[in-house]
Parts: sequence; structure tokens; C-alpha cells
Amino acid sequence: MVELRDGIKVKIGLEIHVQLKTSSKLFCSCPTDYRDKPANVNICPICTGQPGAKPMGLNSKALEQLLKIGLAMGCSFNHDVVVMRKHYFYPDLPTGFQRTSRPIGYDGKIGKVRIREIHIEEDPGRYELRQGTVDYNRAGVPLVEIVTEPDMESPEDARIFLDELDAILNYLDAGRDEPGSLRVDANISINQQTDHGLIEGTRVEIKNINSFKGVFDALNYEIVRQNNILRRGG
Repeated sequence: MVELRDGIKVKIGLEIHVQLKTSSKLFCSCPTDYRDKPANVNICPICTGQPGAKPMGLNSKALEQLLKIGLAMGCSFNHDVVVMRKHYFYPDLPTGFQRTSRPIGYDGKIGKVRIREIHIEEDPGRYELRQGTVDYNRAGVPLVEIVTEPDMESPEDARIFLDELDAILNYLDAGRDEPGSLRVDANISINQQTDHGLIEGTRVEIKNINSFKGVFDALNYEIVRQNNILRRGG
């Protein structure tokens, strides 16, 4: 555990992406079971973004799984599901954009951690940079994105929250539990209380952490790094 000087406070917020347990992708009928499959066999013109291919309606099972998760967290819900496009240009995103919803659930809570909002969105494919290959079997698999408020004050708080979320997902049988089915973006800053008021530190985002231990270790490392900057007067 990192020892911080008096007046130093850590703020941590998380964005958790979990693959929802469904048999088909979010906007097409391709199967979601891509483990141990040859590359690019669970694909169609829709999930690979071929010209003229139109998406099917939103996968109702994926929405049902998201609503179960939201109810378990005490969320309120919007009545309409509005899907937007987030444009990126990466090899693992064949359409050139990621379909994601506006917040479907909001104002939930797990323990002391407030849930700001939850979304439904598509997973991208898998890009192997060193090999220069792309596998689109995963492209279009439904994800739930859970966004917390920055209510955690230590890596241990984050670990406890993630353990509680994992217990909820397992009980509901709503999220996939295979390796790589969960990714976390961790946002962290160190704030300093001075005689002149609170000095808010720079928020740093650590992206695509694929394990709870990885989240814990990354947050500890970042606290040490930022604390050392403060000690040097930065």
C-alpha cells in the first residue's frame, strides 16, 4: 500500500466492458462463440461492414441481459434505446465505426460506488499487431459498458467493487466469463489539499486492462508515479 502525505486524496473511477451472454451478435445472427475457432468464420456482410449491408434490429436477449444487470445495481432506465456511431479508424473495426447506445440505465449503486450510466455496444474484432492479422469473429459481440462515478479512493476499493460486480454478473448469468471477455478502463487522479484550497491533479486513463489483478496493479503503479511527481513539487 502506498503511503501518501496528509492532504493527499486519490480519486478513481472505472469503465467496465463485459461481453453479454448471448448466442448471436448485437446486430446480426452470427454466433458469438468464437473461442478456438479459425479466424473469420463467424462473420457476415453486416458485422464486416460490407457495402449495402444493413444491421438487423437490436438483439433482444442482449438488451434483456443489460436490463437485468441494471436492475441488480438499482438503476433507473430511459424508455428509448438510441444507438449512435462512434467513428474510429482501426483495422479491427471493419465498419469504420462502433455502434453504441446512449445511456440506457443510470443512477445505480454497488456498495458505496455510484453507477453513472450503462450502455450497450459492439465489441471490435481482434488485431494482432505483430502478425499483422485481423480476426473479425469477435466483431459485433454485445458488450455492456458500466461507467462509475469517481467514488473509489484506493486500489483496494476498486478491487472490492469489481469483486462485487463479478458476483452480480455470475449470479445473473448475464456476462461471459471466458478470458478476454472483460476489459476495464481505469481513471485516476491525486488531489492535494493546501492552505489555498484543493488542487486537483491531472486525470490519467489506463485503458484495456483485462483482469482484476491488472486493475489493482496498474492503479498502485499510477499512484506511486503521481505521488513521486508531487514529492518533486510537480
